[in-house]
Amino acid sequence: MELVASVNRLLVDLIGPLGPLVVVGGLGLVLVLVTLPVLLKRRADPLDKLKAASAAAEKPTGTTAQALRRGDKSDKLQKFATFLEPQDAAEMTTARLNMLRAGYRSKNAVRAFHAAQFGLGIGFLLLGLIYALVQSANGDLGTRMLVISIIGPGAA
Repeated sequence: MELVASVNRLLVDLIGPLGPLVVVGGLGLVLVLVTLPVLLKRRADPLDKLKAASAAAEKPTGTTAQALRRGDKSDKLQKFATFLEPQDAAEMTTARLNMLRAGYRSKNAVRAFHAAQFGLGIGFLLLGLIYALVQSANGDLGTRMLVISIIGPGAA
């Protein structure tokens, strides 16, 4: 323990009160700079190559991706389909199966569900903001209560 205390005193005398911190930070920087070349020159894992090849083979093409979304031309949510629907075929199938289990059998059930989820989140966030504005106009509203009243309804 005396060795550590003497090294600490020496560093404080030579560099200043932040001497030990500067030395530890420099040591960390040296270790990072030594390990970066080792990590960058690492050979590719053959298993990763196989996974990438199988993922490329299973990736849906444009027509297959459009087949997942069987909306008609009059659907108002069609222009938001890329935002409101899963982009992966497996996720889309899982979401459609969950909608079927819940009893929603329409073609656009997944899109409508995600649109309702997004709309309700934004709507409740706005309601929380309005509530916070009314409460702050009526009296002193603390910062914690302000944040809870704005974010709470949106999170719910």
